[in-house]
Amino acid sequence: MENITQKHTAHVLAVVYPVQGHICPMLQFCRRLVSKGAESAAAYLARFETVGSQALGDLIEEHLGTHDPITCIMYDAFLPWGLNVAKKYGIFGAAFFTQPCGLTESYPAYLELVLNQYSNLDEADFVLVNTIYELEEEIVDVMSKECPLLTIGPTIPSFYVDKRIPHDKEYGLSLYPIDPTPITKWLSTKSPKSVVYVSFGSMACLTKAQIEELAWGLKQSKYHFLWVVRASEEHKLPNGFADELAAKGLIVRWCPQLEVLSSEAIGCFFTHCGWNSTLEALVLSVPLIGMPQWTDQPMVAKLVEGLWKVGVRVKVNEEGLIRREEIVERVIEVMEEKRVEFIENAKKWLDLMKKAMSKGGSSDRNIDEFISKILRS
Repeated sequence: MENITQKHTAHVLAVVYPVQGHICPMLQFCRRLVSKGAESAAAYLARFETVGSQALGDLIEEHLGTHDPITCIMYDAFLPWGLNVAKKYGIFGAAFFTQPCGLTESYPAYLELVLNQYSNLDEADFVLVNTIYELEEEIVDVMSKECPLLTIGPTIPSFYVDKRIPHDKEYGLSLYPIDPTPITKWLSTKSPKSVVYVSFGSMACLTKAQIEELAWGLKQSKYHFLWVVRASEEHKLPNGFADELAAKGLIVRWCPQLEVLSSEAIGCFFTHCGWNSTLEALVLSVPLIGMPQWTDQPMVAKLVEGLWKVGVRVKVNEEGLIRREEIVERVIEVMEEKRVEFIENAKKWLDLMKKAMSKGGSSDRNIDEFISKILRS
């Protein structure tokens, strides 16, 4: 189903959880749906159930009786009340998971939000997961027996995967707008595979002690580094560190991650193992150093090191700290000792992801199935 030509069109209302790591994959999936002839509209809801339900109802009612009524609410799994709205109006409800299928770990402060994703999962018409079947075969097979699960990933711009959507090279929306020119200019002056890219996403907050250890570990390594330190975290850096290391490293508040990872200068990605970041690294065959923080990240780090063999995980000491010596050792391991092995393994997973998104691949078939069922309503 390269494009939909039926008289009626699937019109999907996408309800996005308003953080960067949830916005990007859903927007990209909407773009994929549009490329196949469906219509989509994204609703960004900064407030939750009470206001959100009313807002969705208003949007649905605006389209009632028109030539393009909304036929499905696709809601972030962190917003399970979206299904209640869908049921109220007699349309399809599709839960959208931005994590892998095997989400197993969580932290107390996050537990209710994480578990809430599953509160009415058995009632959803579709459970869409940003992964590919080949990455998590056993888990997908088990979950598919419990709910109508469809793997539809990776939700990464088509330019980096299957190139089937013209001009699709970036996600198109950032909560942290930044001029990338100084970053790309700096990278262009560095030798191939000579830069350690360091970023822990938009939500993780490291302790001052951990940031200091990371800073001195990066300094003691012999490699250049590009380090994303959000404005709210800058005060935790050692005094004068950015100026002292100006010749060796570049510290920025945010960056266009896909563009950075695609640079020839990048040798590895020091990451929290967020799912989006991990998929992006796999697609661009960049080895990983995992320093997971919470939720699905410890599990993803295990997959990176143990199953996929595309990187390593740093070791935490008895005090819960990752020392600078450990950081230096892992950087050397990934940048020198095992770099070729990790890159070759990543390329194997990239090939599988390309096949999944190509015409007739596992994810492509699932996306077609999703649209077809909505059209038959």
